[in-house]
Order: sequence, then C-alpha cells, then structure tokens
Amino acid sequence: SNVGDGVLTISAVEGSEAWLTGEFPAALPVIIQPGASGVMIVSVNASSLTAGAYAGVLSIGSNDADDPVLPVGISATVPRVEMVSIPGGTFQMGSTSSWGSQNEQPVHEVTVREFLMAKYEVTNEEMRAVMQWAYDNGKVNASGTTVTNAEGNAQELLDLNGYCEISFSGGVFTVDSGKQNRPCGDVTWYGGQAFCNYLSDMEGLQRCISFNDWSCTWTANGYRLPTEAEWEYACRATSTTDYYNGDETAGGWSYDPNLDAIGWYYWNETGWTNPVGQKQANQWGLKDMSGNVCEWCWDWWGAYSDQPQTDPTGPTGGSGRVKRGGGWDSGAEVCRSAFRSLTPPAFSYYWLGFRPARR
Repeated sequence: SNVGDGVLTISAVEGSEAWLTGEFPAALPVIIQPGASGVMIVSVNASSLTAGAYAGVLSIGSNDADDPVLPVGISATVPRVEMVSIPGGTFQMGSTSSWGSQNEQPVHEVTVREFLMAKYEVTNEEMRAVMQWAYDNGKVNASGTTVTNAEGNAQELLDLNGYCEISFSGGVFTVDSGKQNRPCGDVTWYGGQAFCNYLSDMEGLQRCISFNDWSCTWTANGYRLPTEAEWEYACRATSTTDYYNGDETAGGWSYDPNLDAIGWYYWNETGWTNPVGQKQANQWGLKDMSGNVCEWCWDWWGAYSDQPQTDPTGPTGGSGRVKRGGGWDSGAEVCRSAFRSLTPPAFSYYWLGFRPARR
C-alpha cells in the first residue's frame, strides 16, 4: 500500500495481539500509534522532509505463529519547488523603452526587502503532487473538468477541461506522459494562491492567503504569489535593459538574439511550452522569467505613481490581476522585464502560469 503523504489505518483481528515494525530510511518520519478498538495508525509526516521520494517497508504480524507476516510499502513524495534568495535593494521600476507602452510609466524608485522566489515556473508535476495532497486531505474538490478549493470562498483553481496537461479520475491526479517538467498552465490566479497555501501547509509554514476573501497576511512566512514590484525586481536582477541580458533588438514577431538566449517566445517556439530551466538564468539564478508562460502576480492592475515606494502591493481592488513575463507564443516586446498586462483572476489559459515567493 502506498500511503503517500497521508495515513494508513490497519485493523487487527479481534482478540489477537498484532504488532507493527518498520525498516525505514533515517529521513522518513514514520509514526506508528495505537488507536481505539484494535486499530493501529501509521502516518508519514512529509512536512519535515526536503524535496524528493522516500520509501520503506512496514511489517504487520501477530503473536500467532500461524499468521503470516505481511510487508507493506510505505512511501512519501515531497514536491520539489526550488527557491532562490533575492537580496533586498532599490531599483527603477518601469521603462521608457521605445518598445514599451504608457502603462510602464512613470519610471519610479521602488525598494524591495529580501525575499525568496521560485527558480522555475511551477511545473505540472509540482502542481499534481500538491493538488493530490490537497485532495487527499479534503482541501479541494475535483472532477474531470475542474478543481476548486473546499474551504472558504470557492473558486476554480485549475481548468482541466481545456489545454491543461493534468487530468483527474478516480481520486487520482495524473500528468500527461512526458509533460511532467513543463510549466503548469490553465491555472487561475486563485489556483496559484491556493497552491501556495497548500505548499505552506505541507511544509508547516503559516498561510499567507485567506480563502474567505483572498486577502494576504504579509507578515506570514508561507508561500504566495510575488507582488508586481518583487517580480520585476527579481527579473531585472540589477539590469536596466529591456531583458536581463541586454536590450530588445527587433520588435513584434521577429528574431531577437538576446531574448532567444533567455526565453521561449514566438520566434523559437516549438508549438507548446518547453521544459523549465533550459535557457540562460539571470544574475540571481532565476530561469524562464521571459517567455514559456506568463506569470500571475499578486497585484490588482493599477497606474504607476511617480513617488518612491517600499514593498508596494498595488491597489486594494480592481477587475484584473497583473501578469508578467510573456509566453511561448508572445512577441519580443511582451517578454521584456517591464512589460505588464492584466487578466481577470478567474481566467485561465494554456500560456498562463506562476511561480511562488515568500519572505
């Protein structure tokens, strides 16, 4: 039996004296506890594990010599979301580039505190593992077409009826063959935030996002979507050019050598997303900040101010949330560090994904 990240319950035969023993790797925290009415509970606490797969064997037997000893496999899989430390600092947010637009102005000074950001866009496999954990623990409802949160104000998290490469059937989430390491698309803004909450739960961190009103507790230490300022600051990684490796040289759908080196976009696209991490990283080690999939940010859409700001979180309301970075079928100007656009938070599409951040 594969326990995964959950709990295996074993009922002993009435009147017998059953026992459990285990042979596990030192890192696998298997807990064996007696329950009521001859029930023994075996649990795997994955929250203390680093990313990876763990397995061991549990033996079930009794003091009756005629009873067989039954080996039971115990395993735990912990999603791998690699985080990069982003140093605090001050930068000029926005752009006056000839390739840009008025909504990127005025350029203004922004100071950002140190934070952590995912090295890669969240992959299909990472999403599958977290949603499976959430489903097994009663935190989401799922069907063959959609996934919604079971707590608070229910919203669609994943659209499984479109181009999503994740499926759900018989209580199990699966990823299309060969698509495990591609960025997860067809995820709403709510889906990105819910993933962050569930990942926080799995690691024993404080939730940032309230499922009741989808507000953020900024002092919590858990995962959340990055603010728009955090995203641009992390993407630029001290650069002041259109991309973090240089300026845009050709607009529209044309070939751009600088963008070609760091991202998947219209000119070099292969007909869909590509596995994460194949292009050049920026100075701080982040990959795929330009292209592959657009990325949700925390902020409601709003006009820039010309005043200096520290850790801005955007307007308190609006009709659309900010998305950044451009996707695999975007033109070169859309993949610039300063480019910004908005999308309703309940919207999902194949080119729209995310990456977590946390303090």
